[in-house]
Amino acid sequence: MAGISTRILENRIQQGAGADASPDPLLASRAVLWFTQAMVDLFLNERRLGPVSAVLFDKDGTLSHSEPMLTLLAEARIAAALQLHNRAERFSAETDQRLETLLRQAYGLSPAGVDPAGTIAVAARDHNLISTATVLALVGHGWPEALAISEEVFRRTDHQHGSGSSRVPQPTDGLNVLLQELQSAGVCCAVISNDETHGIRAFLNDHDLSDPFAALWSRSEEHTSELQSQFRI
Repeated sequence: MAGISTRILENRIQQGAGADASPDPLLASRAVLWFTQAMVDLFLNERRLGPVSAVLFDKDGTLSHSEPMLTLLAEARIAAALQLHNRAERFSAETDQRLETLLRQAYGLSPAGVDPAGTIAVAARDHNLISTATVLALVGHGWPEALAISEEVFRRTDHQHGSGSSRVPQPTDGLNVLLQELQSAGVCCAVISNDETHGIRAFLNDHDLSDPFAALWSRSEEHTSELQSQFRI
């Protein structure tokens, strides 16, 4: 198997376990696609699971290196939320700090980077908006006010997401070579993502990645039947 493809397909999951935690085999798994002239095999922890006829790719973090954009987007939302929160002029500096801390926790921001299970990484826009409003309600805003502030926060910062961001996500290193190898091996590829359809298509089109994918499935589920037909789900 080409070394560049190995780097793409090998995935070591190292989240959620502290220094004193017991080792969890599911959090230290290693998946590898092995290419031969006749087929593509899937191995997990050096155990062959069988041949592969199709691969479903997530977009953010798999097809694209999205962490710089997500960090910028989360920081922009936090800054806008603090600015709008302070217009009320009835909260203390301690409340301001609590708001920032809770938003960072909700979005999954830490000095170590973006938590792959945080809302900024995996949740849809409307879910992120509701989590933002919930945090604002926790620090003292009534729900109508919290929701209105959140909607304004997102209106101000939406341009920092996707192709409009000053840190546009780039394809994962080696992705083009991997897709070429999968196509040559007759493996069908599709995208399944919690992003909106237009966001998926924009990323694929911006980087000339549309052709290798037979179908896509977005959070709007517009393409569910298409995906089911392609992969006989």
